[in-house]
Amino acid sequence: IFKKNYGITPSKFILNLRLSKVDRILRKSDVGEIKINDIAKEYGFNHMGNFAQKYKAKFGLKPSEQLKSILN
Repeated sequence: IFKKNYGITPSKFILNLRLSKVDRILRKSDVGEIKINDIAKEYGFNHMGNFAQKYKAKFGLKPSEQLKSILN
């Protein structure tokens, strides 16, 4: 029913929500202010390679690139 109403599975919805929360923090933070690994783990991403891959697929940048892009 969820997929029929929202077009994605519940697990994909939750993944997108978690990725969006991490992205929001990265966009608000300065390099050196936070550690990406700590934020990712706080939102349930335990495998950093997998997290970075999913983040890049959703936002088009690696998490570290997103954090650095704020300065440019």
